[in-house]
Amino acid sequence: MLFLKENGTKKVLIYQIFIEPKGDIFVTDDRWKQDFLTEIENTFEIIKMESKDYKLLGLPFYNESMKRDFIEVFEKRLFT
Repeated sequence: MLFLKENGTKKVLIYQIFIEPKGDIFVTDDRWKQDFLTEIENTFEIIKMESKDYKLLGLPFYNESMKRDFIEVFEKRLFT
């Protein structure tokens, strides 16, 4: 979980981020998990409770050989 405050306000933003490290030999067999992780934010909406927003993010598998792609997707989803 990542807890943030909106810049210049007291509004609290909470991100629950799902990341799964995955060895190269398992990437193909576990493709269904990657599909699920990347569909999380399309399936579930932002939940608003009191003055807090909760957002779910699912990211692609992480490993050293896919690190650059992972970082690109992470930054795009978190900062846009």
